[in-house]
Amino acid sequence: LRRDGFATEPPLLVVNEHSRYLDIAQPILEGSAGIVRLGMDMSLLEATRARLITLLGLVAAAVALAGLGTALWVGRSIARPIGALVDAADRFDPSLAASPIVPRGTDEIAELTERFNRMMVRLKAAYDEEERARQKNIATERLVALGSLVAGVAHEVNNPLAGLKNCHHRLKREDLPSAKRHEYLDLMEDALARIEDVVLRLLDFGRPRPLHLEKMLPGDLVRDGGSLIRPLLRRRGVDLREELGVLPEGLRVIADRKQIGQALLNLILNAAYVSGERGEIRIRARLRDGFLGLAVEDDGPGIPADIRDRILDPFFTTKPAGDGTGLGLSVTRSIVGAHGGELTFEFPDAGGTIATIWLREARDEVGG
Repeated sequence: LRRDGFATEPPLLVVNEHSRYLDIAQPILEGSAGIVRLGMDMSLLEATRARLITLLGLVAAAVALAGLGTALWVGRSIARPIGALVDAADRFDPSLAASPIVPRGTDEIAELTERFNRMMVRLKAAYDEEERARQKNIATERLVALGSLVAGVAHEVNNPLAGLKNCHHRLKREDLPSAKRHEYLDLMEDALARIEDVVLRLLDFGRPRPLHLEKMLPGDLVRDGGSLIRPLLRRRGVDLREELGVLPEGLRVIADRKQIGQALLNLILNAAYVSGERGEIRIRARLRDGFLGLAVEDDGPGIPADIRDRILDPFFTTKPAGDGTGLGLSVTRSIVGAHGGELTFEFPDAGGTIATIWLREARDEVGG
């Protein structure tokens, strides 16, 4: 080899028995003063290289661990407040007052938490407003239903009133035997009890109250829903048949007795309206996974296909002006929805409509 006009020698590896040396030649004054030769023990070089590799490995591992620790710390400082937001979202119930979340973490996470708290407040306010509107609609429809029941209820009251007047007229006779007098008094007491029962049922139906869920037998709900309307149906010649069939022993549903009674009454009133004179309405029980359905079936003309998508819209009605508010089915769906249930409709090819209230089967979490 040559460099700048003079010959150079490459490094040589010299082996002496069990030792190895690296022989390096370096010219002095470009070779004019000779050459310096340097011999280095290869075992020392390899040991030094091994120590350097180990040291560099340790430094790299330390840097990696420090980076990992920093990443975990940063991740946890972000994940914890985010996890708190997720948990709060999962637990959020607009019907209950929610406690605000304490802002934590970085400025961005703290700002996100503040916005989340404000969002929960707005959702709660929106729910409360919707609940007030729902209760107002329920109260309005309840009054409309009461108006529809007046004719039948008046008949239920007039009969015992007529008996009372007759007994009173006979009791005014001074020559009436004592036994007959007691008989008339008993009849009067019975008539008063019948009137009191009708009035109490009307007052109970018309009185607003918050939702009260309990375990109920399906038969009790059906009897409550049909009790007030039966006199009106009899006057129209409409037969209301309860065909619940054989249900599993002890089967109960989660329901508010009065509100589901109103929901059933709304469906029966609709069925009676389309059934005409001498019609028939059937209430049947149906079962599906975890739910029991109370189906109200009529033999009316059914609902035209072009308006079926609108029957649940508030204030939509096919009745003549003054005969309905258009809130009956909307209120019924609202009541059933508050129970965690569902209101469904079927339209058989043979005609008529099947409206079904689906209620959750009772579980251990609700007392009855």
